Amino acid sequence: DIHWKEIFSYIKVPYNPDRSLDEITLGDLIDKHNITTYADTLDVISVAAISQEKIHKDLQKIQDDWSVTKFNVIPHSKSKDKFIITALDDIMQLLEEHGQLVQSALNSKHASVIRDQVQKLDDDLKNVNRVSGELCMVQKTLFKIDNIITEENIKILLPGAYISMTKCKIRFIEIINKTH
Repeated sequence: DIHWKEIFSYIKVPYNPDRSLDEITLGDLIDKHNITTYADTLDVISVAAISQEKIHKDLQKIQDDWSVTKFNVIPHSKSKDKFIITALDDIMQLLEEHGQLVQSALNSKHASVIRDQVQKLDDDLKNVNRVSGELCMVQKTLFKIDNIITEENIKILLPGAYISMTKCKIRFIEIINKTH
């Protein structure tokens, strides 16, 4: 509607949102309102409308994709209390693809109306990327350390470190279990 209002305002024709645009023909606009004299301006408005529609569709695609995206959490080895996040390649690919769409929207002069929404989405994607990376790094490190701290010698030689790492491991497992 915004673009139709702009067009009608420019050609000095009252815009009635209740009136169907199907009732208006190009022939009428050319014959009665000589719109061909406004071709350059109408072209600019049309390009803006098309660009904004693409941005809206891209944002909707991103929201739709993330509404069904799940982090795949599976049991670690034969354990029933340890879970690991797997198949992050798909999520990373989605983050990259969506990051490019969002950056394209942010760089578009036609996104000014929804710039805040696009910026928030960009921030959210960056957070998902950062948290996913951190979670994987912690998971990898924790399972390496877990192999070390479960040895009897470590419990005896470094009881403080053993207790701290056990608490850390339990908390991490609780967090992963919540995602499962």
